Amino acid sequence: MHVQEFMTRNPHGIQANDTCQHAAEQLRRHNVGALPVFEYDRLIGMVTDRDLVSGCMAAGHDASHCAVKQHMTADPVTIGPGASLDEALAKMADEQVRRLIVMEDDHIAGIISLGDLAVRSPGTPQVAHTLTEISQPVRVPV
Repeated sequence: MHVQEFMTRNPHGIQANDTCQHAAEQLRRHNVGALPVFEYDRLIGMVTDRDLVSGCMAAGHDASHCAVKQHMTADPVTIGPGASLDEALAKMADEQVRRLIVMEDDHIAGIISLGDLAVRSPGTPQVAHTLTEISQPVRVPV
């Protein structure tokens, strides 16, 4: 099985200069947890609901005035549509991310999430293992 069979095609995106409030509204409107971030038509990042809460709101910033680019994750992790599910799961585990942007010919083709895999292939041991790997705390040197 391949990524293209499980990905969400043509995901909604947001512009880097849009406000965090607008991003939150789009997350709710489309019932998703992440949005690709574009500068014009070039992918430059991804913003998640967690980015907005922990980066913008918890820091006391006004979401109606903060730009998404201030709180997004730059250079999001990507994968090709023909990659295997095992490859996608390994990449998620290695990078400790729950979502991969699917790129084809320098254009975004979709997003695949750990949730997509869990829902569409329940009981798969690799999904549980990947979630365990992603959930490991990153040790930051003191």
